[in-house]
Amino acid sequence: MDYASHLGMTVLEAGPNLTRVRLTVEAQGLNMHGTAHGGLIFSLADEAFAVISNASAQAVAVETHLSFFRAARLGDELVAVATPERIGRTLATYRVEVRRGEKGEVVALFLGTVSRREKPGT
Repeated sequence: MDYASHLGMTVLEAGPNLTRVRLTVEAQGLNMHGTAHGGLIFSLADEAFAVISNASAQAVAVETHLSFFRAARLGDELVAVATPERIGRTLATYRVEVRRGEKGEVVALFLGTVSRREKPGT
């Protein structure tokens, strides 16, 4: 079992222009305040970032940033929606909004940049 599966993530859509990953906040994902742990939210955003950035290239992260806007609670379904901001020859930057539900309020905003190259054999 990989890390994303261990945390209960499900990839809803995976492509180079849009990727969506879902996670339901469970008891083991809570922090000392009874809200979703920041690491759980980061992991969800990072998974969407990894999937989208590797959809059309071989990519590895070089920088990430996450801003938290709202708390997520036990039972909340979080959906990370990743889209490209800029794709260059060797670097690409992606925006990932972590939302409460498919169309709900933004809980966190993740920006990440990858170093990229063509996939072997292409």
